[in-house]
Amino acid sequence: MLKDGAQVSNEELRIFLGDKFAKWQLPDQFVFVAELPHTSTGKLLKSRLREQFSEFDWGCTSS
Repeated sequence: MLKDGAQVSNEELRIFLGDKFAKWQLPDQFVFVAELPHTSTGKLLKSRLREQFSEFDWGCTSS
């Protein structure tokens, strides 16, 4: 989570994560969102994420 008013670019995030992950483990693109959708019990709503970002070109295919 970024502090209020702070910004980070894709490249800055890639450099930061490059010390913690192998290059092949990093995504080609990052999508920054203000909040992730959760259920009332706190679980991530993956179906709602898929709906919200269905137009986004992920560069992969789902089976």
